[in-house]
Amino acid sequence: MKEIIAFIILIVLGIIAHLFLPWWSVAIVAFLVGLGFIESTSRALLIGFLGVFILWGAKALISSYQNDFILVNRMSELLPFKNGILTILVTAILGGIIGMLSTLSGYFLQTIGNSGKRKRFK
Repeated sequence: MKEIIAFIILIVLGIIAHLFLPWWSVAIVAFLVGLGFIESTSRALLIGFLGVFILWGAKALISSYQNDFILVNRMSELLPFKNGILTILVTAILGGIIGMLSTLSGYFLQTIGNSGKRKRFK
């Protein structure tokens, strides 16, 4: 249940961050979610990847739809696969990797902090 809340928080804060801040702000949001809500390494990987993958994929798809896929098709001409949909998919995968690494970094920092507390109270 805590991971579902973390996933929803990642999506909502990521949308808000994309409205006012640069693209890399989603990495900070994913880091904070990993720091505060994630309880295992595998869940950090999954939630971070899926959250930002869906966020960036939806953002790229909506933006492309609004301009009739003109920009994404022009961008795909520069890339080796020459397909607009694949360009959107690659964008979403790159976002997922950024989210996964950021959430994992936050989880590891949380783990280091928790191990320090355990040693102090023993």
